Amino acid sequence: VEVAESKRKQIKSLCGIAEDATSASFFNRGLGPVDAILLAFDLRVNATVTSLNLRLNRIGNVGAEALAGALRVNATVTVINVLNNKLTEKGAQKLVAVAESKPKQIKSLCGIPVGATYASFNGQLLGPVDVILLAFDLRVNATLTQLDLRYNSLSEQSKGLVRSAWRHRGSGLKL
Repeated sequence: VEVAESKRKQIKSLCGIAEDATSASFFNRGLGPVDAILLAFDLRVNATVTSLNLRLNRIGNVGAEALAGALRVNATVTVINVLNNKLTEKGAQKLVAVAESKPKQIKSLCGIPVGATYASFNGQLLGPVDVILLAFDLRVNATLTQLDLRYNSLSEQSKGLVRSAWRHRGSGLKL
């Protein structure tokens, strides 16, 4: 990455993201913390990607911290999916903090498209840390009227957090 930083104008991607791509998916690719660090470099130099799917990897807190640093300076990513990534509460909170600092830009940490009215995470192995990310999405996504979270590993505390974030939307929540 240090060599890439010094050659930033020549190197456009360390992860194979096309220079003009608007979305990139690394869904279930077995990415770890080092991969997330490389991807963070790409996000610092890429000015076209608006949507990034990292769901079902294992980037952990080190990867979350690298992505958070990149998202602080990235001006194009609006939707990123970091669910199911072996994060702890600390890693999730770092990503939420960056997203909250860019309210006009980052609209989802769970891959919910901007303007969506329905989202299903039915049976997607979501846990308590994923709910921290989802609570952010629910706070900023005003168009969502239906959410399906059935068949996940959610504690009563996690369900309470979802209910609290959902409370003004009516009856479209399935837990």
